[in-house]
Amino acid sequence: MTDGAFTFLSWARRGFATAISTGAEDTTTTVNVTLHIDAVVEPFAPAVQLSPIGPSDIVGLDQTSIVRVWPKPEDLDAEFGSYPLIEFDQADLLWRYSPEASDDGGGNSLPQVRPWLSLLVLKSEDCSFSPPTPEQKLGVLTVKTADLHSADTAWAWGHAQIEGTSINELVPDELLKRLTGEPGLLTL
Repeated sequence: MTDGAFTFLSWARRGFATAISTGAEDTTTTVNVTLHIDAVVEPFAPAVQLSPIGPSDIVGLDQTSIVRVWPKPEDLDAEFGSYPLIEFDQADLLWRYSPEASDDGGGNSLPQVRPWLSLLVLKSEDCSFSPPTPEQKLGVLTVKTADLHSADTAWAWGHAQIEGTSINELVPDELLKRLTGEPGLLTL
């Protein structure tokens, strides 16, 4: 193990999201699953097509998944020029609900997957916010300026990092343990 070493990953996925094989332009992402059930009379394996939860299904974020924000809310004396950040305790959260495929269909990982969630920092005069209503579950942010980064580069706006060792020193089994194990071993 190399003390003080960090390895940055452009994305991380685990669980059900690793089976997504459609592109971002596809609005109906589905995953085929076969259930093997041992019944008392006769075992059977029905094929089921599941639609994973996507970005449009999310209506809130559990505040306990946020480890740190900078600058702190209402901080009027924050250092100028530093980048704002949100650190999550779930390493795959930024890519979990993205409809983009994370492999090329042949089992090869793609270098870039756009996150489903982004942090926007705007001046109050450049945007307006309409709070949620009974008809609209989420509030609506209207941006008055077109001076935003292109969504084509959104894949570079977040990362996951492995702490305490260089990824080059990890054997595949140990890397898999880091990705699927305790959230503290792989952080954002």
